[in-house]
Amino acid sequence: MKARRLFFGFVIGFDLLFLIYVLGPRVEGVSMDVTLPELDFTVESIDAYLKEKEAQFPVKPNNESRVVWANTPGEKTAYAVVYLH
Repeated sequence: MKARRLFFGFVIGFDLLFLIYVLGPRVEGVSMDVTLPELDFTVESIDAYLKEKEAQFPVKPNNESRVVWANTPGEKTAYAVVYLH
């Protein structure tokens, strides 16, 4: 008898939670704009662009953005690895 009451208690509790979920508030759909902004710099001037942007903020030493070039600085390659921290 006790196991039966416990089972029905779980079933009723699950049903109530399911009804709350189904009848609960609805979330509106999100409109995502996937157009990329036009940037006003070239590959060769990325280092100068980063320094200019970070000069606006008090950035601690060794916390600034930097580009580690695979080949000579400013040379465009087929792949890029971007590490954001």
